[in-house]
Amino acid sequence: MRILIVIPHYFSERDFGELPGSERYGSSTENRTVRVKTLNASLWSIHQSFGQPQCVIQIDSRRTRAANDCLTAAVDVVVCCLAGRHLLDQLPAVPPKHHRELCDCEPRQLGFECYRVLHERFGNYDWYGYMEDDLLHHDPWLFAKLEWFQQLAGTGAVLLPNRFERGIGHLTTKAYLDGDIPQRTTRPFQDIANRPVIEARVLGQLIRLNRPLNPHSGCWFLSAEQMEAWMKRDDFGSRDASFVGPLESAATLGLMKTFHIYKPSIATASFLEIEHSGSNFVSQLRRPEPVNRT
Repeated sequence: MRILIVIPHYFSERDFGELPGSERYGSSTENRTVRVKTLNASLWSIHQSFGQPQCVIQIDSRRTRAANDCLTAAVDVVVCCLAGRHLLDQLPAVPPKHHRELCDCEPRQLGFECYRVLHERFGNYDWYGYMEDDLLHHDPWLFAKLEWFQQLAGTGAVLLPNRFERGIGHLTTKAYLDGDIPQRTTRPFQDIANRPVIEARVLGQLIRLNRPLNPHSGCWFLSAEQMEAWMKRDDFGSRDASFVGPLESAATLGLMKTFHIYKPSIATASFLEIEHSGSNFVSQLRRPEPVNRT
């Protein structure tokens, strides 16, 4: 199996320079040290979850044997960035393997540049993915689950992971980030009443997969058949930013127009999940103020 994952990445001390404060993305306002650590962890998480080689240490013979043969793959990671406005040169001395794609565009358009790279490299991989540069993989069974889902729902449907943050010293131990948004926000692009629920039993548990009101996950992963079908559409690679903003649209809008998007329901949200680095969201949770009934 061969996997291609493309990542838009941007950093500037000027906080996106031309963007007013209300439009700056959280990842652009963190300090350099935090961003380097996050980017390094994101890239390594891909290789550690899916890449080769993986092994088991045979203590008696002081040798190793290959492990996870049925899950590991040849993985290529391409980072789309702007000259002089990235942190790839700041990664530790032994950086995770990646290819650098220097783009010529406005910072807010980097996500759309990823589609050009996917199109140019199509044909050499079994799976294609897009993910923001602050996401961390922990599920080596991701692609096995996606293949299972395609057999269940067909190639016209895509299963996305639920994003979460860890709560260490916060109100909750774990928080999922992409709860419901007003239905009017996505109604022009998707009809969630069309096959709204898919249910299946997995390891004795009933897994419920829903068409979400909020289809954003900051990432997606498609089989070669799905990628080819999407590229045949006239609007593939369109820079339409009408879903929230350019960052969200690059990650979600074209996918939402093309496929039926599903996510695991809240009751079994961890069936497919991906970590959002840091605690930007979970740190904002507050206990409700007590009601004064006097």
